Amino acid sequence: RQADALIVRAEERFAQCASDLVGALQPKVLLVSFMDARHARVYGPESMFQNVLDAIGIENAWATPTNAWGFETVGIEDLARAASDDTMIVAIEPILDDVRPTLAHSPIWNRMPAVAEGRFRIMPSVLMFGMLPSAMRFARLLTAELLAGAPA
Repeated sequence: RQADALIVRAEERFAQCASDLVGALQPKVLLVSFMDARHARVYGPESMFQNVLDAIGIENAWATPTNAWGFETVGIEDLARAASDDTMIVAIEPILDDVRPTLAHSPIWNRMPAVAEGRFRIMPSVLMFGMLPSAMRFARLLTAELLAGAPA
């Protein structure tokens, strides 16, 4: 019974997030975790994050295949290629202390439309290998970030 109740709560959360996003800014999202200032783990197909994006109606900007755990470790230049003009980059904490200052001086990073136009967000950590509680947390946090970025 408890498992069934958790599944129902998760489905309700995803439906609420999708509903909250109707009519709001809905850019493609590029989800990353920085490994260092030059490399990031990017999440795509096969990830828990992708399942949530699908459930709340958000397109993932990373369409390239990923490993069995749903991520690939790539260079910043690969993020630049994936981040189109309608992309929001969302970094998941933690971020090492030297990453942000180094990125602030990176020509590649600063020329990405999402960065140059203020569509870069940092959200609290979410367990990438989590189950429904992590998925619900991610849906809530991402929805809040997308709504915060919506035009008034």
